[in-house]
Amino acid sequence: MGRRGQNKLADYLCDVTMDRQKSWNKERSIVMPLAYNWFATSDGGAKLHCSACGWAVGIHFKADGSHHFEPLVGGGTCLDPRVNSFLAEALAIEQATLAMKELMLWHR
Repeated sequence: MGRRGQNKLADYLCDVTMDRQKSWNKERSIVMPLAYNWFATSDGGAKLHCSACGWAVGIHFKADGSHHFEPLVGGGTCLDPRVNSFLAEALAIEQATLAMKELMLWHR
């Protein structure tokens, strides 16, 4: 999944949250490779009926000659409809950053 694919993931998570009008979080476990880099992606948006943000944090690693992106945690927060897209984006970045911090402390 390249940079564009990761952006599509964040956009999808934000859209799902707005469509469902419900906040959510999801975690998954994988066997961690020996060498990896952390990655976070986030998006926020606003529609007439709801504003939301979506985010995911995972790892990027190379295996068998190809690059892999594995999301480990993700979530979406349904926000007050009065929240504009700029604030929704900022909240998405904040949530992704906090999740990444927790993961990085856990996987030292």
